[in-house]
Amino acid sequence: MAEHEDTSPERPNAPVNDRGAANIGAAPGNDAGIPNRGDLAVNMMTVGKLKSGTSTAAIADIHCTPTFARDTAVRWAELKAVYLARLAEEHTFMSIHVDPAYSHLEPGIERNSAIDRVPASIWAEDERLSDLRYAAEDELMAYPSPDADAFAFKFLVAYGDGRDANGWNEMLEQEARRFASGWASRSDAVAPSDPLTAHLERLNRIAIDAMDDYGGEWVAAAQSLGLIVYAGLDRNGADYISIGARCDGTERETSGWIKSLSDHKDGVEGGRAQIIDYIRQSPAHPFVDERVPAPRKTTKAVRGFLAAGFRLFLDTKGNVQTGGAMPDQWWHGTPEQQCEIGTYARAFDDLRQQHNIEKQLRRIVRMVGTLHEGSGCIVLERKEN
Repeated sequence: MAEHEDTSPERPNAPVNDRGAANIGAAPGNDAGIPNRGDLAVNMMTVGKLKSGTSTAAIADIHCTPTFARDTAVRWAELKAVYLARLAEEHTFMSIHVDPAYSHLEPGIERNSAIDRVPASIWAEDERLSDLRYAAEDELMAYPSPDADAFAFKFLVAYGDGRDANGWNEMLEQEARRFASGWASRSDAVAPSDPLTAHLERLNRIAIDAMDDYGGEWVAAAQSLGLIVYAGLDRNGADYISIGARCDGTERETSGWIKSLSDHKDGVEGGRAQIIDYIRQSPAHPFVDERVPAPRKTTKAVRGFLAAGFRLFLDTKGNVQTGGAMPDQWWHGTPEQQCEIGTYARAFDDLRQQHNIEKQLRRIVRMVGTLHEGSGCIVLERKEN
């Protein structure tokens, strides 16, 4: 993969991706369900270095790595197998414990009454199995398709059997562009001969008139050029962006595009942060979290955070947020109490920065939080005795 990212002062000879070509691969301690940057390579990709002062027409040290293609296909097969297993578990449970209770009845009062008679424990188990299936589905759909067969499978997950999961439309369209050689949209037909020029001109206008849209527009520009973009957090909690291209004989041209887009984001104040925020919030784009989970520390930190009077809530998009007013003891307590509150808050924030704990936080809030009917959020706070 020809990649470009900020170089580090500590590593003057670092590859254009700040992670380093040699580091693209499985991260020790990574959750099995979390793709790493080696997994995210699509087909045969190019890894290259842009030497200091080198023009884009003289890219050096570029080599193809067929291992990426094999590893990507293997990882895809693993995610697909997990998804199919979860789907089978859910369907089997429904067919045995739920469907017989009412599926033979016509819609109406009798059917509604039959549904109401299904024990709450059955619905709880059904919800648990559904959550597992959705989690497996999210990982599968977010993973780049290694070939057209994988893309077709994704399409059927979203739209097969009358389903209409249109939240994946953007990702499916971008992947379809990769596999549909020769296809051109109406906008492509009127674009200038140099596709990069039009994208850079549009990004210039966005940076002036609509900066909040910069991240999405930058990613869209990269993908329309056939480039692959993802972002993440390394094991130390530092964020990064990676942009690369397949090894398909156009490395010289695509390397120039990569450098131009990377230079553009670096030249726009707040551009890099906008791109990372966009990728992190979009289910259609991979965001890799390489930080190591810390289950016991997380449980302890959450207990202290809640005991100090703070709250956690799970919003309707599945993101864990912190909220609530500062505890009364912060304003009216003794210096010792104020210090204790600050210690709990810092411990929670530090742990969240240093470790991959978001999945555990979501699970904790779902399990013991309370649904807020007005907002649809699940709120977790200290229970008063």
